This record gives sequence, structure tokens and C-alpha cells, in this order.
Amino acid sequence: MPTVDPKKIKGPTIVDNSSNDRSCPWATSYPAVPGAEAATVSMKKDVEGYLASYQDTGGEQTAGCGAEDASEVPELDISFAFLVASGDVLGVRLMTQDHTETGDGLSTKTYWNDGAAHTAPSAAGLIADGSRPAFLAAVREQLKQREGSAPSRLAQLKDTDIDDVSFASDGALKVSFGRGTAGVPAAGRMTATSSRGRPSPRGCRTSANGSRTRP
Repeated sequence: MPTVDPKKIKGPTIVDNSSNDRSCPWATSYPAVPGAEAATVSMKKDVEGYLASYQDTGGEQTAGCGAEDASEVPELDISFAFLVASGDVLGVRLMTQDHTETGDGLSTKTYWNDGAAHTAPSAAGLIADGSRPAFLAAVREQLKQREGSAPSRLAQLKDTDIDDVSFASDGALKVSFGRGTAGVPAAGRMTATSSRGRPSPRGCRTSANGSRTRP
């Protein structure tokens, strides 16, 4: 979905931090928006948790902090984009680029704040509880036609794999799966869209949070 220019949002504080230490370079950034404290807490927890994992030099780790040859140290960069910032609704996508990971090292996660209900629903929480099996069935049906999809991986998709959900400009619900989640790793990220212009899969509907955050 289109992103929102941060300059058009009133009152956000950008929480950023970084290290230029050649043995452990990293940069993190996420927004703290007044009235969206619950979403801010979730982002803070995830950013700090990922950074702590990146800085861990124990075990068999050969890349990341503490590597002897600084020229080979991959960089960690966590950035964000506003998806929605209107009235009581806030949507943010965190993008984590970690070159200690295989492939492109990119992972994403969306965070939502529903001010009317004073809640911060997860990405999966935008879909009604009883509708998620039907939603995942529709996703499997759509992605199985995609080059690089893996039937075994599609069959194993579950609620906890739904961590990046957004809306297209026409209100269509979009879910994005990380590399290797729905297909072979070489296929990269995979996205499925439930068009608002077509009848929804039987029994598949957005939650109350999802209905309020939908454009």
C-alpha cells in the first residue's frame, strides 16, 4: 500500500540509534506517536530484541559483532514506513535488513494501532479469529499458482506466519510472507491479495479492528 509522508503526521518522535563501530555497525529507527503507545511498545520490544540478538557473539556465530575482520561485518539496518496515519488509526511497517542472514536478509512486520478501541492488534488480528482458516485457505489457493511456491510450506502456513498485513488503495487486504515461508527460499518474498472487488472467501472477514483500520 502507499506509504505516508512522516512530515504530514503531527507529533511523532523518531526513536533512532546507531553504532559506527567497525566491529559491529548497526542502525535502528522506529516511531513513537502520541496516542499509539501500545504499538510503540511492541515496536520497541521487537527492535531491542533483534538488536540484542545481532550483538550476541556467542556460540558458532562467525558474522556480526566481534568479527575479527571488520571488512566482512554485515550491517544491520531497521527502518520504518508509515502505512496509515489518519484519525485514530496508525499503521507502521518495520523493515529489517540483516546481512548476517542468508539471501537478501530482509524481513518485515506491520504494527497497527486502533485508537477507537484503545488496542494495538497484531497483523493477524486484522482478520477475525474464526475467519483465519478460510483466509489461509484462500492464500494457499492463490499462491499455489505462483512460481517458486512450495506445497509443503503452504500446507504448514499458520496464524503466526501472518506478520505483515496491509491494505491496497482500494481496500484490498494484502499479506506478505518472508523468504522461505510460503515457497522455496530462492523465490523470495510472496504476497497474496484478497481483492475487495471480488466476493470474500466464505467465512473470511476482517475483525472489528481490521474494519476500522481499512481505508
